[in-house]
Amino acid sequence: MRILRRFLAVAAAFVAVLFVSRVTDLVLGHDGAADNATWLSAAGYRCLYFAFGGTLAARLAPDYPIGHALALGVLWLAMGLSGLFFPHTPFPAWYAIAVGVEAVPFAWLGGWMVVRRQRRGRIFS
Repeated sequence: MRILRRFLAVAAAFVAVLFVSRVTDLVLGHDGAADNATWLSAAGYRCLYFAFGGTLAARLAPDYPIGHALALGVLWLAMGLSGLFFPHTPFPAWYAIAVGVEAVPFAWLGGWMVVRRQRRGRIFS
């Protein structure tokens, strides 16, 4: 049962980040080909979303909150870098690298914030 809860913690955070990122892309009109400034802004707000996802994964995890946040970051790293291998993607190669590289530290940051608050006694789980 614990393994299922661990998997669901990371999966729920992944889906949440995917949903929020996609909605933001649609609202801001970042769907399809765009200039570098648009892709740079998309990489910027994804930093916040990765931190949110790391926080969510850590809060939902039954144990090892930072490990679950890092698992989410590594999953997004793999997703971002996989974009390099598909030649018909609308985004530039540097964007795939940037999203992949920024996922791990910002997801870790989200998990770290949860652990820090739990140690101070502000969150009771």
